[in-house]
Amino acid sequence: MNQILTDGAKHLALVVAAGLRIACLVALSVSGTGHAAEKWPVKQFELVETIPWHDDVVVGGSGAAAIARAFGLNPETPTPTNAKLSPELKREVELYLARIAQQFEAWGFPAPDLNPVVQLDDGRLAYRVYYVDLVSGRSRYESNSWILEPLAPSENIIFFHNRNLLQSGRLSQSGKSTLAHELFHAVQGATKLRQDYPGKLGSWIVEGQASAVGYDTERLLAGGNGNLPKDSGRSWWGLRDYSRALPVPRGSGESAPDIAYQTSSFWRYLAELDYSRGHRELDALPGPMPAPYDYRYLNYFLAQTVPEKTLAGEVAWLDGALRNYHRFRFPLNRVYANFIAAYVEYGRYRAETPNFRGSDADALLWVYESFPDCPAETLTPTQRKVSMIVDLAQAATACRGIYAEGFAPEVSADVQLAADSQALLEQLAVVFDGGQRVVVPSSIGVDNAAGKARARWSIRLREKPAAVSIGGFLPNNIFVLNIARIARDTKRQSVELTVSIGGSEVLQSTPGPAEPAAAEQPSREDKRTGKPDEAGPAGAAKAADGRRQRAADKVTSNGPLGQRIERENAEPMMKIHLRSVPDELAVLGEVNGTGGLMEQILASAGVVERAGPAGFVGGVTQAIVDRTESVELRIPRIDYGFTGTFRNAEILLSRPAASTLEARGPVDADPGAFVEFLPSGSITIDEYRPEFLSGTFVGDLIDRSANPVHSRDRVVTAKIERRVQGRFWISSPWQGDDRIEPVLSSGLEADFRSDMLQRLPAELAPVAAGGSFGESSGNQPGESPSSSANSGGCDCSCAAKAQVTATLDAIDDDKGPSGDELQAVGCMMSCMQTYASCPGD
Repeated sequence: MNQILTDGAKHLALVVAAGLRIACLVALSVSGTGHAAEKWPVKQFELVETIPWHDDVVVGGSGAAAIARAFGLNPETPTPTNAKLSPELKREVELYLARIAQQFEAWGFPAPDLNPVVQLDDGRLAYRVYYVDLVSGRSRYESNSWILEPLAPSENIIFFHNRNLLQSGRLSQSGKSTLAHELFHAVQGATKLRQDYPGKLGSWIVEGQASAVGYDTERLLAGGNGNLPKDSGRSWWGLRDYSRALPVPRGSGESAPDIAYQTSSFWRYLAELDYSRGHRELDALPGPMPAPYDYRYLNYFLAQTVPEKTLAGEVAWLDGALRNYHRFRFPLNRVYANFIAAYVEYGRYRAETPNFRGSDADALLWVYESFPDCPAETLTPTQRKVSMIVDLAQAATACRGIYAEGFAPEVSADVQLAADSQALLEQLAVVFDGGQRVVVPSSIGVDNAAGKARARWSIRLREKPAAVSIGGFLPNNIFVLNIARIARDTKRQSVELTVSIGGSEVLQSTPGPAEPAAAEQPSREDKRTGKPDEAGPAGAAKAADGRRQRAADKVTSNGPLGQRIERENAEPMMKIHLRSVPDELAVLGEVNGTGGLMEQILASAGVVERAGPAGFVGGVTQAIVDRTESVELRIPRIDYGFTGTFRNAEILLSRPAASTLEARGPVDADPGAFVEFLPSGSITIDEYRPEFLSGTFVGDLIDRSANPVHSRDRVVTAKIERRVQGRFWISSPWQGDDRIEPVLSSGLEADFRSDMLQRLPAELAPVAAGGSFGESSGNQPGESPSSSANSGGCDCSCAAKAQVTATLDAIDDDKGPSGDELQAVGCMMSCMQTYASCPGD
C-alpha cells in the first residue's frame, strides 16, 4: 500500500505539472458576455394599470373564474386597480424590463412562458404585465401549471405590486431586482425542469435562484459586477440559517418560507464559480470578497429532470448537475464545503450593516445569524480539551466556537470527529475560519471493537482580539458539514467533536526544589492585532507564509508532531513520547490551503517554495540544534478509561550532544554491577480516552555512563544527576493504538481528482473528469470502478500507461495543447490508481 501511495503521488505530480503547463498555453483571453443567438423574439413589455379578472388569487376565492362564467360574465374583462401609474413610471419600468430581457437572452435563458402577448401602437409585440395595489402586497408570477389549480386561468401572468417597486415615487433598487426576480420565474416556467415537474418544486430552488438572479441582474445593469452598497441589507447577500438542511420544501401555503429566498447565496456562489471557470482562471474558487458572476450554468441545471418528486430527488438533481456541467464537474459535497468556507466570511467582506460599522461586529453577527446554535467553549493551559455532541441533518452545517486563552497568540490544536462508522465519517467535511479552509478526511482510524471511526485535523487557534467597538475576543469558529459523496444517500447523524491543545511542560533541577526550564514564550512581535486575513487564494497563501515566518527557528511542544504514544496489544509495555519539534514543521502539518487533501499538499509545498527551500531547511535545522530535551515514559499497557499512578516507572531524558539520563524503572540494578539504582520514577494518568491522554510524571535521573561498571565497595548508589517532573497532554492517542485500524478514505482518489479539476481551466475539466463524475452504467453518480480497464474513454491498462506518460513528457511549451495532450492529462487523472499499481516504477 505504501508503494502504491508513493507511486500515486509521483503520477499526481506529473499530472499537476502537465496540467499547469497546458493551462499556461491556453489563451487567457476573457470570454465576454456577448449575446447568444436570439432566443427571445419578444423583448418589449407593456405595463398596464389593471387586474385580469380571471386571477382567482386577486378576487379572493378558488374557482372564482368558473363561477363568473356560470353567471354569464366575461373573466377576461380587466378590472381597475387602486395603483396609480404615471406615464413616466410606466415608461421607466417598460424600458428596464426590456434591458432585463436582453441580459437574460445574453445569459442564454429561454424566452419566458408569459402571456398575454400584445401588439403595441408601433407594431412591435410585447408581453403585457400588470401594475397593481393588492391586499396581499406581493408581486408574483402566476402559472396554472405551477399551482395545479384546475379552475385557474390558462395564461401565465406577472403582477408587479406598486409597493414592491417604488421608493419616494421612483423605481427603487429593490424594485428593479423585483422586476428581474418575477421575470426569471417566467423563464423557469419555460424550462424542462418546471415542465416535467409541474408540482411544487422545492422553493430553495425556485425562489433561491430567482432571488439571486434578481439581485445580480440589478447589480449588473447598474454598471457593476461586484459589491453592493453596504447599506443595501444583508438579505441581498443571502443571509440564511445554514445549520438547517440546504433543501427547503415549498411550504404549506401559497408563499415560500423566507429561508428559501435566502438560499440565493448558494446559487450566487455557483454563478461566481461559473464566471471564474469560464474565464480560465487557475485555482478558480470564489472567496468571501464580492466577485463577478455568470448565470449561464442555470441553462444546464434547468434542462435536467428531477429523478423523483421528493427533497432527496431534488438533492440528487443538484448533485448530478454539478457533476456533469462542463465548467464544474465537482460533486455537491465538495462544492458545498467550498461555498460554506467562503460564505462564513461574507459578514466581514460583503455585508457590513448600517448599525455595525466595525468589521469584527459584522463578521460575528453574520455567523451567529447564519448558525443560531453556535456555542463556544474555552481552552486554557489548565483545560486543554473540550468535547461536544453535534447533531447534523442531511446537507446541513453545524458551528462551534473555540476561545484559546493563556497560550501564545497562535497555538497548534487538534480537531477530532468520531462517528458511528467509516461511511458516516466520510460524509463529513470541516471548515475553519481565519484563512484555514476546507478539509475532508484523508486518514481515518476505525475502532472495530468500539464501533467508532475517527479523523483528526491539525489547525492553529488564535487569540483574536476584537475591535475596540465591541471589545473582548472573537472565537475561532469550526464548521462541520454533513453531505455524502452521493448526496442523496446522506444520513442524519450525531458526531462527537473534540478540540484539544496538546503539549508538555518539563521542569528540571538538581535534587531539591524544581526550577522551571526555559519555556517557550511568545515574543511581543508575535502578537496579532486581530486584523483579518486577506480573502481568496492569495490571502490564504499569505496567511500560511505568515504562520511559517512566525514559526521560523523556533520549537514548539504542542505541534502535531510533538507528542505521541506507542501501544501495541501484543506488548506488555506502552510508551509515551514527549518532545519539542521545529515549529515550521508543525505549520506544514496544519491546514494551510483551500480545498481537499491535494490542496493541502500543494499549499504546504508552496510555503516551502516561497520561503526558499534552503532557507526553510536551515531554519528547521537550527531549531533542531537548539531544541529542548525530549522525554520518553514507559508504563505497563493500559486501556481507555484507566486512571492511576505507576510507581518505579521508567523515564528517559534525551539531551542534545549528551548521554541519556534515566529513572531505571522496574530493573533497579544491573546483575553483577554492584551498583544500585534507587527507584524514583512515578507516572500518573489523569485521563485516557481515544481522543485525549493527560497526566504527570516525576523522577530522579541518573547517567548510567557516569557510574562504574564494578565497585570495590559492596554497594554503590548511583549518582542522581537531576530531577525531572512535568505534565503532558496528548491529542489523538488513538493514532498510536494498534487496535484502531488506519484506513484511507474510500473517496481519496475522487478527492484528488476533484481538487485537481478545481485548479485547471474549465477547458480541461471535461477531459480530466472522464467518466468518473458522470452517470455510468451500474454505478452511482460519480462512482466508477477504479480497477476498470476503461475510464471515461481512457485505457487504464498498464500497457497504455507508457503511451500516456510519453505524451505528457513530449508536451511542447512553445505550442498550444493538442487534443491528445488534453486527453492524456485526463487519462492520467482518471487512471491514477490503476497506473500507480503497474509494475516497473
